This record gives sequence, C-alpha cells and structure tokens, in this order.
Amino acid sequence: MPALPSKVANVALQSLELIQDTRTINGRVRVRNIAFEKWLAVRFTFDWWQTTSEVTARYAESVEGNTFDIFTFTIRLHDIWTRIEEKTLFVALKYIVGGQEFWDNNDGENYLVKFSKSQMAPEVARADEPKSDMVYLRNQLEQVVKGRDRETRRRSSGSGQRMPAVLTANTPLATRYDFGASLKHPWKGGVPPSPPRHLRTSTYPS
Repeated sequence: MPALPSKVANVALQSLELIQDTRTINGRVRVRNIAFEKWLAVRFTFDWWQTTSEVTARYAESVEGNTFDIFTFTIRLHDIWTRIEEKTLFVALKYIVGGQEFWDNNDGENYLVKFSKSQMAPEVARADEPKSDMVYLRNQLEQVVKGRDRETRRRSSGSGQRMPAVLTANTPLATRYDFGASLKHPWKGGVPPSPPRHLRTSTYPS
C-alpha cells in the first residue's frame, strides 16, 4: 500500500482489512463520479497471475459533494484458509464509467498482500485442566466437606462426648476424584436394567 492513497486519481484503493472471524478481506475504493452508470471490478490472484479472479465492488456512499463515490468489496478466503500463510495476494482495480476504462495497479506494482501469524503468544491450556464449570463444582464440594467436618467437631465438643474419628486426607478433594471424567465419558442416558425375576434374596442375618 502507498503511504497515502491518491486524492486526485479516478480510482484509488483506500484500505484493505483482514476479517478473521469471517475469513474474508474487505476493501474500500474511492472513484471519481464521472457518470451515474459505473462499474468497478477487483481483479486478484494467489499464484502470481497464472490464474485470476474478479469480484464486483458495490456502491457504499458519495463523498465530497458527490464528486467521488466510495465502493466496497469482499474477497473470500475460505478455500485457502488452512494454508493462507503460503499464499501471496496481488490486487488491481478496473473502473469502467462513461465509456472509459481506468486502472489502479499501484503504479504498475499492484497491491501486494502477505499473510503471517500474529506475534502474540497464544494461551495454552493444560490438558488435564477441567473446564470452568468443573472448577466451580470442585471448589463448592471442597467447601461442603470442610464445613461438614467443622460442624461435626463443634457438636461433639459442645455435648461433652468424645469426638468421633473423622477420616481426612492430606490431599485436596480434586486430586482424589476425577471431576473431568464426566466430560470424557458422559452418561448416555437410559434406564438401568431391572434384576431378573428369578433372583433370590438372602434371608439369613448379615
């Protein structure tokens, strides 16, 4: 892109923007309003002009007292998104108005677009880290266990009775139980099978 888009050219590319959410490139072009009937095409290539494609720009608004019009266009990148970093995009503009044809090819250099990864370090989540809702559940269960132990000790000490033995562990509840297992092996639903009718129950004392 030039440092400043031309303010006097009959057609000039003003901006290009990569929209990652929609995997598209959005462009903005300024054309001189020579006549009401006009057509603007965006010619581009990803293989150094061995093959070319064109998209038609659409009118957006008139500016500077209707002396110029603003057109916008979109280039879809869905088909090459997975290997976008291997591609180089060249763009040129063709403007047809009043029986005349004007080009904006960046003074013969064309507009060049290269793709690269962002330098921002991505957040890497631990493979064994449960999801946020499981973290909340784990914390709530630990609070319940701690509160139950305190209540048991309080009642025993207040009644003068010997405090019953409370089984505790030095490790937190999260390390004793795999709360993420339900995410890996979710319950499939359904009704548990009923026992067979010929099943005999025990009658002797346990």
